[in-house]
Amino acid sequence: MKLQFLILLFVPVLILSLSCKPKVNSENTVYPLKAIESTGITTYVRIHGENICITFHKNSNKHNMKLLMALRWYILFPNSDPKTPSNIYILGKLHDKVMSTEKCDTCPEQEKYHEFELDDWYIQNPFKEITYNGATPDTLMDDPDKIKIIERNSLTIKDFKYFKGIESYNLDKYVRK
Repeated sequence: MKLQFLILLFVPVLILSLSCKPKVNSENTVYPLKAIESTGITTYVRIHGENICITFHKNSNKHNMKLLMALRWYILFPNSDPKTPSNIYILGKLHDKVMSTEKCDTCPEQEKYHEFELDDWYIQNPFKEITYNGATPDTLMDDPDKIKIIERNSLTIKDFKYFKGIESYNLDKYVRK
């Protein structure tokens, strides 16, 4: 009798605890990347209509991570805007464990996040680029009438912050239809 009672008590608790576990995939999966300007976490993945904060795990593919982090803002932001469909996708493992940013007097507001182990990434073409006065923005954009968004189909080295060895990357690998 005691055993039946314990089973009847334990099974609902087990079901409830499993249903409360975050529904994130720890297998290699493709996620739309979202990025915002913020003093806190700036990268998100979109899962079931919800933005999940991420930071990149130390075991991420260093080669692909370096190139993604070098992508210039005028390509990154219009293609990963949280308000529009994403054109940038990341492939990897989203860790189940929910983490928290540091709490201190000078830190941004504490945020919950998941670690993401990046394997690869790509941008879907056509993708968007912000231009100013018909060229890549390199100065203060003080005239809104001169700001345009154009569509492009291929990446160039100029779309990335320069780092030693960037010339060896096959940029076509990171663009897909």
